[in-house]
Amino acid sequence: MRRGEQSAVPAADSAEQYPYTPREQESVDGWLGGVVHGTPGTVRTGLTDLQKHTGTDELMLTTLIHDFGARERSYALLAEEFGLSS
Repeated sequence: MRRGEQSAVPAADSAEQYPYTPREQESVDGWLGGVVHGTPGTVRTGLTDLQKHTGTDELMLTTLIHDFGARERSYALLAEEFGLSS
């Protein structure tokens, strides 16, 4: 995306084996610094902290997971953690 090219989310093993250039790795590392991830409780805490820090009324979330079923499950886990219907 950073290079203006659209592509699918790669499988984890493909992403791990990709030969990143130093500049690409720096970009990935910087981006990952702002990612909220972990257990549902950890993500809830991270999102709540982000909301408090920014003062926003709402957050828009995206889950970058290669497997569509796992992506759906991640949203269901978040909905459950926040007491929402999925």
